[in-house]
Amino acid sequence: MHLLAATPGQIDDGSEAIDLGQTPADIIYISAADTELAALSEAHTDLNSNTSLRLANLTHLSHPMSVDLHIDACASKSKIVIARILGGTGYWKYGIEQYAARLGAAGIKFIALPGDDKPDEELWEFSTIIRKDWEALWAYMVEGGLENSRNFLLYINALLVPGLARRARRLPRRGLRRAARARLAQRLSGKVLERAGGARLARPVEARLARHALDARPVVALETRRTHALAQGPRRVPPIRRAHV
Repeated sequence: MHLLAATPGQIDDGSEAIDLGQTPADIIYISAADTELAALSEAHTDLNSNTSLRLANLTHLSHPMSVDLHIDACASKSKIVIARILGGTGYWKYGIEQYAARLGAAGIKFIALPGDDKPDEELWEFSTIIRKDWEALWAYMVEGGLENSRNFLLYINALLVPGLARRARRLPRRGLRRAARARLAQRLSGKVLERAGGARLARPVEARLARHALDARPVVALETRRTHALAQGPRRVPPIRRAHV
């Protein structure tokens, strides 16, 4: 069978086996979300942890042979493997079954987390940690953000070596309008808020990315400034001056 090497940014349709070429590490994290993998990579760098981390894109593990190669070369020599799967067991049935069975036989912890905010009992049943820990780790990924990515890794470290684990910090879930207005409430009088209360704020794509993978504070600040501008009432917009070439 023809074997391909994984290429960053490439999406695998499962028609060809791919060798990720990863070496073993303490923690293996598998997800199809590039922004999630990027946030965990940054969080791991920030923590300067003694535990090693490997990040694998689930789309490169669509082929059964890709799964087998990764388990043989990397996952089976790790201490804990986490897979976050959008679509449940039906989306990645062979992968979940093989990681769960082979890692379980080797005494390696395996955690299968839902890829969204909906609970999935099948994924829980494939996992080999207690329910409280499973739900806590899932909460970190659902809430997202760089801080929760750091705390996710701290929690994983606590499972490997007993230590302090922190609760997931909730971030704004529906755009950032409520968070922005809540902060404004501390700064502006009731009358000013009354003038801005009926205004509708735009929800940029950056807000969604920030909630899932990056720190939301810069976007909250942007929305706060936008709401404050609305509270000041209409302003005259100066005409655009074109440069003469």
